[in-house]
Amino acid sequence: SYRYIGALIGDAHRTLLYGGLWLYPPDANAKEGKARLLYEVAPIAFIFEQAGGLATHGPLADKRVMEVVPQHIHQKHPMFVGSKSMVEDLQRFLKQA
Repeated sequence: SYRYIGALIGDAHRTLLYGGLWLYPPDANAKEGKARLLYEVAPIAFIFEQAGGLATHGPLADKRVMEVVPQHIHQKHPMFVGSKSMVEDLQRFLKQA
């Protein structure tokens, strides 16, 4: 079943423990996403990759978050994280859409 706590760390922790895919995409009001790259997105991406998962971004979720070079300290950024297989499923789905 789908669960959403509404807190970045809580949702990421739950995804690590129970699996799944966690999406933090851009939207019409926040084209660059809402989470801050340097102290939210990148640390979560690092943890997921160290756990064997993937952390991606981009329209096809095919770019690694850990390869983003920050432009300023409060830069915001979207992110898709989860197990390797779930993120790869998302990538295949987005390519077909």
